[in-house]
Amino acid sequence: MISAVHVVPHGDELIDLPDANARAMSSHVARVLARDSAGTALVMSPHSFRLSGRIGVSLNERATGSYSTGRRRIRMSRRIDTGLARSISGLPDACSITFMTERGEKSIFPLDFGSMIPLRFMPARKIVVLTQARDLPRESLVMFGQNMGRLLDGADGAYSVIFSADQAHTHAADGPYGYSPEASIYEEAVRRAFISGDLAHLLDIDEETVQGAKPDSYWELLVLHGLLKELGLRIHYIYGYVAHYFGMMLASTAVEQ
Repeated sequence: MISAVHVVPHGDELIDLPDANARAMSSHVARVLARDSAGTALVMSPHSFRLSGRIGVSLNERATGSYSTGRRRIRMSRRIDTGLARSISGLPDACSITFMTERGEKSIFPLDFGSMIPLRFMPARKIVVLTQARDLPRESLVMFGQNMGRLLDGADGAYSVIFSADQAHTHAADGPYGYSPEASIYEEAVRRAFISGDLAHLLDIDEETVQGAKPDSYWELLVLHGLLKELGLRIHYIYGYVAHYFGMMLASTAVEQ
């Protein structure tokens, strides 16, 4: 069964806490994820491996990584729920990934910062690592979410799903991707979808807006839409702001107390 579904940003600001917005976001993320009692957390990140036309699922026994922000260094090692990972890898439009070797001491999948930053706020537990697919049709991403939701709903145990994602990356002319008016259009469309709980409207965002805004969230949000639709769950907007050039939003099916 699913215990919770979260959309969590992964900016360094959550760790370095440079301003009031970052401190508020970090506090909200900590409260939401610390209460998540699932035995296994699935995490989809845009900064892991990317496969052509497939969502990758690691079948390694462990995932480890290290990452340095401006002020801190994160080190992490988590066991992978290989049984669940193998089941998910068998879904349409998914495939398995094995780094080096599937079993033994060297069966280690490299964990990226997009996965580590959200997981840092959760108690240590097993994980399943999923990669993002940007070249699948929108409808296929929604269907993958539905299929994954059906699988998890019928599985023994409690599972949570983390969609690690930041929003538009073109809010500032001096940012690494420059400025585009599409950034605010995309940001507002996602915010409205979270507030209303109706993610179907995300399918109506045109490709020009996605390309101009340069989010790393869009493809994951379509998977999220399918997952929520299949399970009959509603996402709730919790907090969001623009950190200079990119947007960060936190949303969850678990409402803060």
